[in-house]
Amino acid sequence: CSSDLLKENKLPDDLLDLINKSVKLIKHRDKNKKDTRALRGYQITVSKINRLRNYYVKKGRIPKNWRYSEDTAKLLTK
Repeated sequence: CSSDLLKENKLPDDLLDLINKSVKLIKHRDKNKKDTRALRGYQITVSKINRLRNYYVKKGRIPKNWRYSEDTAKLLTK
C-alpha cells in the first residue's frame, strides 16, 4: 500500500530512501529529546534531501514546487 503511494509520486529511489531515514530519525527524536547526535543526523539527512531535490529539479525529474516537510514525509512512508 505504501509502496504504491510512493510510486505514484514518482520520486527517485535515493530520495525516497533519505525520506524514510528522516522519518525514522523523527520518531527517534520524539522519543529521545536529549539525543543531540540524532538531531544532528536528522539535520544532515534533511540537507541531503534538499541537495538531491535541487539536482532532480534541474534534471526535470521532480516538479519545481516539490518541497520536503516532516508532515508530508510521514504521509509518504505510511
